[in-house]
Amino acid sequence: MPIPKYKKTLLESGATLVTEHHSRALAFSVGVWVDVGSRYETEKLSGITHFLEHIVFKGTKKRTAFDIAKSLEALGGDLNAFTSKEHTCFHGLVLKDDWKAALDVLVDLVSNMKFSKKDFKNEKNVVIQEIAMSEDQPDDIIYDYLLEPVYKGHNVGKPILGSIKSVFGFKESDIYSYYHDNYQGSNLVISCAGNLDHDRIVEFLNKNLKKRKAIHGIPRLGTNRPVFTKSKTAKNKDSEQTHVC
Repeated sequence: MPIPKYKKTLLESGATLVTEHHSRALAFSVGVWVDVGSRYETEKLSGITHFLEHIVFKGTKKRTAFDIAKSLEALGGDLNAFTSKEHTCFHGLVLKDDWKAALDVLVDLVSNMKFSKKDFKNEKNVVIQEIAMSEDQPDDIIYDYLLEPVYKGHNVGKPILGSIKSVFGFKESDIYSYYHDNYQGSNLVISCAGNLDHDRIVEFLNKNLKKRKAIHGIPRLGTNRPVFTKSKTAKNKDSEQTHVC
C-alpha cells in the first residue's frame, strides 16, 4: 500500500503533530508553531510575544545560548524563529538522519526556557534598539502606519515589536508567566516534512514533550474579528538615513 503523504496525530502532551512524507528528500524540516502572536497581547504586555521569541534562545535548563546556537549549525543545519501577529514559529532544517537532534532542541526551547538577569537586561536593550531602528526605516515602519488606522482599535493594528515604553516595563515574571501559559499543550502544532517515519516521531515527542497546563490566567485579547476601516494616512518624519526606491 502507498504511504499516505500527510499524517496527523494528537500527542499525549495535547500538541498536534502533522507530517508530510517525501521519499526522495535528503533534508528534514520541522517547525514548532505556537498559537500566540501580538494580536492577543494586553497593552501592558505589548511586544512580549516577540521579546519572548528572542530570549528563548538565551538558554534552557540543559543548554546554554552557545549550545543552542551550535546544536544544528554543527550538523550543517539551520535554526531560527519568527513572530507574527497570530503565531510564533521555531523552525529547523537538517539532513534527514539528524531529525532527532532537530526535534530535541526545538522541544527544549518551548519547554525549558531559562535565562539570567543579565540576559534579560541585555535582551531588553537589544529589542529597544530594534524598535528604534525600525522607526528610522520607512520600509519597515510603513506597514505599522498602514495597519493601525485600517484596523483601528483592534490589536491586529498594533506593531509586533511593541513600544519602547512597554518593553522597558517588562518584568522577568511577566516573561515566565507568558511562556508557561502559552507554550504548552493544545497551543502547539509541530509540523515535519521529509523522508521520515511518522510513528517514530510520535514516539519521540510523546517521550520528550511533557504535558503542561496554563496556570497564570494571562488575559488573551484580540480574539474578535477585526473590522476593516477605510482610511487615508500621511506621515512626515525625519530620518537619519536617505532611502531611495
